[in-house]
Amino acid sequence: MKKFIAFSFDDGTTQDIRLAALLKKYGFSATFNLNTGLLGETTDLSSLGINAQHLRLTKAQIENGIYSGFETAVHTLHHPLLTSLSDDEIIAQINADAQNIFTLCGSYPKGMAYPGGGEDSFDDRVISILKTKTRIKYARVGETTGKFDFPADLFRWKGTCTVTDRRLLTLGQNFLRQKQGLFLIWGHSYELDAVDGWSRFEEFLRLMDGDGDACRASCGQVYDYLTDSRPIL
Repeated sequence: MKKFIAFSFDDGTTQDIRLAALLKKYGFSATFNLNTGLLGETTDLSSLGINAQHLRLTKAQIENGIYSGFETAVHTLHHPLLTSLSDDEIIAQINADAQNIFTLCGSYPKGMAYPGGGEDSFDDRVISILKTKTRIKYARVGETTGKFDFPADLFRWKGTCTVTDRRLLTLGQNFLRQKQGLFLIWGHSYELDAVDGWSRFEEFLRLMDGDGDACRASCGQVYDYLTDSRPIL
């Protein structure tokens, strides 16, 4: 098995502009999961105790190439709790979002991140629908493991840690010593505003930039490697 570092970010907020520039500066790939039914809309996060602006990118901003060079993936049209929807509603939320992403970005998405990401955000029914009624091939959850394991189930794909995890740098140092495995960091770019985390995140990128053994991949590229869909990197 190879060694991979990958990033997955949800919601498509305006902070993705700064985030994408940082990732490009150090040569990292990433997956951005978008809600195309909410483009340009603002969500008030104050009730959640989060001190950050949550303004989604507009159609024009995405068309201008903010995500050029990155993977774009499904996060559903309107960010609903999928387990609360009917089968037809789930299909519509996934497939319409995927089609919009194809129109905006030029590539049909193979993956997604569950809205909410918790244990109540997906179940066997939802996964069955994804497998039989959509073109989705993998789905990331909101749970983290603190480990560098490859996913045992591509539709219950857990990350290693979040982008604001206090263990981020320590895990990075541990990963430098690994010979194989997957270091998947996920989260939301607005969280870096909320915790004043941009400097720390760039420090992490500088640290990982020193790892000459790790492939820098999107989640979709890791999926390709694991399923032998096509040669990787």
